[in-house]
Amino acid sequence: MSRMLVTGAAALLGSFLCDRLLEQGHEATGTDNRVSGHSSNLGTPLAHERFSYSTHDYNESRHDSAALAA
Repeated sequence: MSRMLVTGAAALLGSFLCDRLLEQGHEATGTDNRVSGHSSNLGTPLAHERFSYSTHDYNESRHDSAALAA
């Protein structure tokens, strides 16, 4: 069993990927900034014990890191 990170997990393809990973016995962590994704797409994974989810925008982290380096 592997641990997988799925960015864009609340989008259509990301949610299907989360479903498939869990079906195959993996642990999955999903993140999404929810600009175009919806947490309603994650109905099945959210109820699964091997799935965790957070709302996060990695673009903001990248910009913050650039500001700190300046």
